[in-house]
Amino acid sequence: MTIRLHAVCCACFLFVSAINTQHAAAQVLPDGTTPTEINTVGSESTISRGSIRGPNQFHSFESFSVQSGERITFVSPGGVQNIINRVTGGNLSKIDGEIRQRGGEANLFLLNPKGIVFGPDSKLDVNASFIASTASSVLFEDETSFDVGPQNNSSLFTSSIPVGLQFGEEAGAIHSQARNSQDPVPVGLGVPTGQTLALIGNGVSITGEPVANSDGFQGYAGITALRGRIEFGSVAQGEKVDLEPVSNRLSDGWTVGYESVESFQEISLSAALLASSSFE
Repeated sequence: MTIRLHAVCCACFLFVSAINTQHAAAQVLPDGTTPTEINTVGSESTISRGSIRGPNQFHSFESFSVQSGERITFVSPGGVQNIINRVTGGNLSKIDGEIRQRGGEANLFLLNPKGIVFGPDSKLDVNASFIASTASSVLFEDETSFDVGPQNNSSLFTSSIPVGLQFGEEAGAIHSQARNSQDPVPVGLGVPTGQTLALIGNGVSITGEPVANSDGFQGYAGITALRGRIEFGSVAQGEKVDLEPVSNRLSDGWTVGYESVESFQEISLSAALLASSSFE
């Protein structure tokens, strides 16, 4: 497993101690710019349709938060390789329940410039890579973009490959309090073997204890990517980071490039993580 940090410094303090996700109201509402369908039964919701262009499936939400005990399942048809989600309503996303993906090996992107918080009961159950960012746009190879902001109603949906993330004038932080536990139910942010889990924001903070099992060290707190890549990237407003698939199969993971970044921001980890880990 490769773990990479890209920031101005690695601070040894608990940056998210004041963040409280316990009382966050779960709310997943489409904003009407994509034909997204949400079906909810009890504590479980299924998200489908959206705008599909070739290998890309687009969803656009006014709000996207998941309360502890709730489950959100993204369903994609065959042939979809990227499920790309933006949050346009101006509130940060608080994820303290489960996000699943079904229907094939599709990468899951979540963009919210206001900020993203993963609570202690947050869980991922996806079939490929997961990229969460507070960037304002996903950039594509054909020079189009999927934007969050006043221009989002006129955004073009494309079948092109994602190649970057563009940060806007306002970009929030990403906080993770995710924990790795099997009792009473499995929780934690993880991706399948060989995949990429990336948190890229204007400030990134991770709390918790290192995770180890009989195979050795696997990840940070509740963040795991067995024989894959964990990317923590922290950049300032207005910066751009590059995305590149590891192979011609978009479901084989991603690398993140910072060659054009001029201003990095902080990544905050707990003391136990810094003492027990080596970084590239």
